[in-house]
Amino acid sequence: MLTHDIEPAIDIIRSVKGLFQHPKPTAYFLASKSGIITETKIEEADIQTFAQICIQNIKQLSDEVIQCVYLRRHFEIINDFGEEYNYIANLLHARKTPVKKQILATSI
Repeated sequence: MLTHDIEPAIDIIRSVKGLFQHPKPTAYFLASKSGIITETKIEEADIQTFAQICIQNIKQLSDEVIQCVYLRRHFEIINDFGEEYNYIANLLHARKTPVKKQILATSI
């Protein structure tokens, strides 16, 4: 399969690891620069979840505003729209009048 989307690679290499035995699935990143195509194998260690990326950026980035952006995104992906989320969101949007976002719990 050839795709521009990384999600199938994440699914096959990381998420459903162990479900496929023979042949073992592999994924490659193809790049073209100056007419030369390169192929790089995507290993499990190369793939991070968005939650992992958020935490890493919060810990490692030096720009406090960007850290706050990733902290807000982290709260979004864990579905925590409490006081912390709202405080950060209102600061980032420079709202004169704060708003409170609440997400109703839904069942699947």
